Amino acid sequence: MNRAAQIGVLAVLVAGVVAFAIVRESGRSNAGESASAPTGRQSAGEIPRLVDLGSTTCVPCKMIAPILEELQTEYEGRFGVEVIDIKAD
Repeated sequence: MNRAAQIGVLAVLVAGVVAFAIVRESGRSNAGESASAPTGRQSAGEIPRLVDLGSTTCVPCKMIAPILEELQTEYEGRFGVEVIDIKAD
C-alpha cells in the first residue's frame, strides 16, 4: 500500500474514532432525557448506512469518492452510502 493510501485510511479511522467519542459523550449528557423518535434522513427500521462528510473542494474527499461508489454498488441492499457535502448543506 502506498503512503498516500495509508494516510487516507488513517484519516478515515481517526475521523471514525472522533465521531464515536462525540456520539458516546452526547449520549451520556442526554441519559436523563426521555427517548425520542429518530431524526435526520434515516427513519427507524432502515438498513445501516455509511455517512461521508466531505466537500467537493477537498482532495482526500475526491480520492475516496470512487471507493464509496464501489462500496455502495457492492453492498447494495445490505447498507447504504450517503455523501454529504458540508459546504453545500
